[in-house]
Formats: sequence, C-alpha cells, structure tokens
Amino acid sequence: MPTEPPRPVQAPAAAISAGRDRLDAVYDVVKIYDRHAEELRITLRTVATAHDRATGERLSALLHRSGPRLDMPLFGGVLTQSATVVGRGYVLWGLAYNGRGRVPAALLAAPWLATRNDAEKYVEPAPLAMWAAARIG
Repeated sequence: MPTEPPRPVQAPAAAISAGRDRLDAVYDVVKIYDRHAEELRITLRTVATAHDRATGERLSALLHRSGPRLDMPLFGGVLTQSATVVGRGYVLWGLAYNGRGRVPAALLAAPWLATRNDAEKYVEPAPLAMWAAARIG
C-alpha cells in the first residue's frame, strides 16, 4: 500500500511569519509572476510548513481572490493560462502541504475547460482541488 509522503520540515517561526505577511503582495503583483511565479512558490513553500489552522485559513482566503490580469506562457509556450489559475494552483499546493484549511466547493466542481494540446499539459483547478482536499482530509 502506498505511504503518505512526508510533510516538509517546519521552517523557522520568523520565516513563516514573514511569509504570511508577504502573501498578499506575492499573490497580487504582476511582476511576481515572472519566472513562473517563483517568488510566490518560494513564499508558499515556507508558509506551508507551518501545518496550522491560521495558515490554512489565510491560504483558503486567497483561493477566493483573483490574481493579476495576466496570461502566462507555460511549458515552453505550449499552453497559456491566466495568472489567477496558476496562482490558485500554487496556493492549493501550499494548502495541501500545510494540511489545514478549506478548499472552496466551486474549485472542486469546476468544469474541465482546457482544450487538447500536443504536450498533454493541463492546468485545471478541479483535479488539484480534489488532491488538496484529500491531503487535508
């Protein structure tokens, strides 16, 4: 039977606190989405190690917001996706690894809208939302 992957080791409390303070800025600012939202991913990677309810609530709240109005090329330009969808995907990842929080029902029920692409790469909210909800339990 497969085993649960280990949760990330908790970052220092000061780093988690600083990351929580930066969440709004790294989620909303267009410039942050350069380099495939690297700064958002790094911040979420740190914050997700808190494994606590407050962080889960903070991340869950981000899922109800729109990100910047920006289309991002992904997978070498094979696919273009909105920064909101990409940002929510990263936040769902952070929520899953934090292990606390709520996944909005609308993301769980989101219809599959992607058209087929040659690379078979897709960024759809429902599968990631289902995975995050399963990790949270």
